[in-house]
Amino acid sequence: MIIFLLPILSNSPELATSQFAAQGASAIIPAIIYSFLQTGLSEEILFRGFINKRLCSRFGFTIANLSQAILFGSLHAIMLSSINGRFEMRMIGVVLLTGGIGWVLGWISQKKAGGSIIPGWLFHASSNLLISLFAMYSLV
Repeated sequence: MIIFLLPILSNSPELATSQFAAQGASAIIPAIIYSFLQTGLSEEILFRGFINKRLCSRFGFTIANLSQAILFGSLHAIMLSSINGRFEMRMIGVVLLTGGIGWVLGWISQKKAGGSIIPGWLFHASSNLLISLFAMYSLV
């Protein structure tokens, strides 16, 4: 879903995955490293592993998961805004979309995986890799 919505929400071709644009198979290894380590693992450790767990112990699951999801979505909008050089109203869509995904990943981690970030990490990294593959072959 994000593959189709993000280009509509942002008029910037300078997304994180644009570094792989039109590179084809030569970018597969860098895209895997980017997707699984640079973004997927680091963001899951920070948002679901650190922030969500700390807030859960203090405020309970509902407030904690909503808070980390809002932070996750806001960070993505801030990064896109800094690339575009301005904050546009459609960045609210970026916050809602990525925040919604962050909420689901937090729910999976806390409610379905017993606190493990591994399922969320694999989903997050696989999604980033798929978007990177689309960029590599100029499909987005």
